[in-house]
Amino acid sequence: MPSTHEAVMARIQSLYKMLFEHSGYGEMSIEIRFLRKHEKEVLVKCGKHYRFVVPCDCSASEDRPCHDLVASKTADEKNRADVASARTE
Repeated sequence: MPSTHEAVMARIQSLYKMLFEHSGYGEMSIEIRFLRKHEKEVLVKCGKHYRFVVPCDCSASEDRPCHDLVASKTADEKNRADVASARTE
């Protein structure tokens, strides 16, 4: 079940407050990558790893790079499969 942007932001905010109040050194990193079906995986790393799958809420008609990247990956994978099958024939 996909997470919401609010859940991601709430986790980031709580981790930031915890790090800021900590008397020592702290580190937090955020990674975002594309998944299939217009979803994005958000990894928040702060001692523990928190993984969220959030729907990409932009429509396909909008000029958003996430749709172009997913479409180009699919086309590239199809082209590689066609080339591989042609080599075996």
